[in-house]
Amino acid sequence: MNTITAPTIALGLTVLASGQLARAAALNPGDILVADSSAAIVRVSPEPAVIAAGERLDRPYGVAVDKAGDLLVTDTGVLAVIRIDPATGQQTVLSSGGVLGVPYGIALDQKGNIYVANAQPVLRIDSQTGAPTVVATGGDLVAPIGIAIDAQGRILVVDAAYPGAVIRIHPASGRQTMLSRGNLLFNPVGIAVASNGDILVADYGGFSGSPAVVRIHPRTGQQTLVPASDDLVTPVGITTGADGAIFVSDPDAFGLDGGVIQIGAPAPIYVGSENLVNPRGIVIVP
Repeated sequence: MNTITAPTIALGLTVLASGQLARAAALNPGDILVADSSAAIVRVSPEPAVIAAGERLDRPYGVAVDKAGDLLVTDTGVLAVIRIDPATGQQTVLSSGGVLGVPYGIALDQKGNIYVANAQPVLRIDSQTGAPTVVATGGDLVAPIGIAIDAQGRILVVDAAYPGAVIRIHPASGRQTMLSRGNLLFNPVGIAVASNGDILVADYGGFSGSPAVVRIHPRTGQQTLVPASDDLVTPVGITTGADGAIFVSDPDAFGLDGGVIQIGAPAPIYVGSENLVNPRGIVIVP
């Protein structure tokens, strides 16, 4: 099993073989993308296709889409944030070194500000210069891995240190508010915000827990277990569509082939083949 611990995450070392998937011609709203830790960004729906592979990519973890339609990818191998033109596959290092550390989760607000969780501080990355600024560190933050932005522009992070937690951070002041901790949360690593404001968390269930998707009320912090299939093994990334559909990436599902699971659906969105997919971050093209 590709075990995840905090703050270190053990990533797969498989290499995407050339010719296994066709190169994507274009991206469209609603396409589902995953950061594959075997050095690729892969579209898994509606038709599997490679967006970018190799070159500067080594172990991509998080992926986001900016307003220009470019992809922003955190890579825990080369320790960088990489910008990718999905039309050409061209890769450019936006930020690396220094306080960036080991970047994991990535999210953008409505203004285009880039936020990264690196298992220690939460950072803001200048979208033009790539310069990182520490937004919050210490306090309740022990091992922040996943990150999302709510409708009010506030930062939400999941902290994978046991017992797991969801922490809300003011983007200007860096003030931290503990929203929810423990209970159903053991080692949460993925987070998304549903269209109704609910917070959805992917918890891989270490420390005697079970893999789970947890729904958290945005005001009270109340936790509810989301019914999920037995296919969940190590859920890492999570995203949600405008229709409320929930998608989870799981690198260890389906006999370690990995895949993308739609919660509540009778069949997975995508099942890897010969470890072609070792998915981490997941995003739906807006």
